[in-house]
Amino acid sequence: MWALVFHSEVFRPKRPDLAIGDRKCGSLASRCIAHRMNSLYLHRRMDVFVEGCEPLFLFTYKMITKTQVVELLTAEFGETPLFFVDIDVTGANDIRVLVDNDNGISISDCVTVSRFLESSFDREVEDFSLQVMSAGADQPFKVTRQYVKNVGRQVAVKLLDGGSITGELVGANADEAQVKVREKRRIEGRKSKEWVEEIFALPYEKIKETKVIISFK
Repeated sequence: MWALVFHSEVFRPKRPDLAIGDRKCGSLASRCIAHRMNSLYLHRRMDVFVEGCEPLFLFTYKMITKTQVVELLTAEFGETPLFFVDIDVTGANDIRVLVDNDNGISISDCVTVSRFLESSFDREVEDFSLQVMSAGADQPFKVTRQYVKNVGRQVAVKLLDGGSITGELVGANADEAQVKVREKRRIEGRKSKEWVEEIFALPYEKIKETKVIISFK
């Protein structure tokens, strides 16, 4: 996929009768971005689109797709402890990658991924920007592998039905997470409350949000 991006601010009108406000299409524009679509040029000045404007100067860059980035990262890191929580690529070739590690994320992991992607594209052809960041410990889980990684830790789970569960994440598979709750309950026939443990199986489709409980004790 290719896109045309116009950096010259001088446009030559294909139809002289077109105007934006009181100015003809050939006047200076503060910032113009155009794409070739169905053999027509679309000229954007502020939030107004006008047909019929053709740039005097332009350069092209090759658009990078999310599919390309996913395939590259999967091929390179698919058999490693590294995994990717989120990958986003905008139409301006701004690449944002959120990375995690089964054994604990480090700065060197981010550097490794960043250098790999840098070497996989040519800035003179794709003209891209790149951000590689670690998944924050205070952020909600986005992929199943984060549940597996954090088995044994205390988590807070919000459910889509409005309920919530806080306890130890004791298991996770492709379909659900298991959370063990330990709390004092009054047992029938006994005077005082006693500690009771119960494991809840929570299908992912019923979970709104899961976060690790960070403790500084």
